[in-house]
Amino acid sequence: NCGESWAAVEEWVSNLPAPGFVLATILPYLWSRRSLESKMEPPVGQGDRSERFGEAGLREVLALEQQAKAMLRDAQAEASRIVAETRRRAEELLASMEVEAREDGEAARRESQLQIDEQVGVIRGEAERLAEAWERMAEAHFEEALAFVLAAVTLDGVG
Repeated sequence: NCGESWAAVEEWVSNLPAPGFVLATILPYLWSRRSLESKMEPPVGQGDRSERFGEAGLREVLALEQQAKAMLRDAQAEASRIVAETRRRAEELLASMEVEAREDGEAARRESQLQIDEQVGVIRGEAERLAEAWERMAEAHFEEALAFVLAAVTLDGVG
């Protein structure tokens, strides 16, 4: 009976573990076959022919399922290859970024050290100028004090 065999095919197809795109490909084909089968009433005594026709349809569905599984395996293999390639490229990019970050860090450290050395030089120069100014001022005060002491000693000694 054609309707019962079609129901069995529908149930079998609905239980397939194939992805949605495969079912979307198979089901329109099966529906077109079903509409043809329902329009063709088998003449009396030709029930075997409709059963053979149903078996042929089942064989076609089985072949389509095998093709779908092969496509799925191929897609999974391609996806695995893409994931591996992406992982490899990501690792290369990460390594490159680490090297670049180290180089940038080293350049920044060198630049900072140059700025520090320059500031230290400026501070030392200013400190030396201040020290020289204090030294000149101290010498001037010393000379004034010495002159005062000498003047006081000479006045005390004379008078």
